[in-house]
Amino acid sequence: MKTVFSLALIALLLGLPLTAETAGEQEAIKQTIISAYQEGLINNGDTEAVLRGFHPGFNLLIKRDNMLEKLPIYNWIQSTEEKVKAGRLPRKDKAEFSFPLVDITNDTAVVKVHFSIANKLIFTDYLLLYRFDDGWKIVAKVYHKHE
Repeated sequence: MKTVFSLALIALLLGLPLTAETAGEQEAIKQTIISAYQEGLINNGDTEAVLRGFHPGFNLLIKRDNMLEKLPIYNWIQSTEEKVKAGRLPRKDKAEFSFPLVDITNDTAVVKVHFSIANKLIFTDYLLLYRFDDGWKIVAKVYHKHE
């Protein structure tokens, strides 16, 4: 019995650094999404923040009429810059994100994001991220728009 308890304690202690590392990585991922996506693209139109958090190869995948369309990040940035010039950004009603799921496997992550404005759920996003030498980058997005 003592051996089983000792082995369980060792297994628990060995798992703690992994848990702390995972928690740190989850926080880094959330901060990337908040800075680049929530604040950069949606709330403020800060393209420098967008470029720090989105990979240049990013694509937003859109299902429309049973077809799949791709919107590269540079098109999304251009649209955001036009909103800034038109005075539609920064937003008065700020978007808020919550993170029901952050799943990490080594240098790969999937994040489920609830995108709300004025406490109303607008989108559920699924973001894919890779960790590069300079940090986590958003590489793809699919979404559901709530009616």
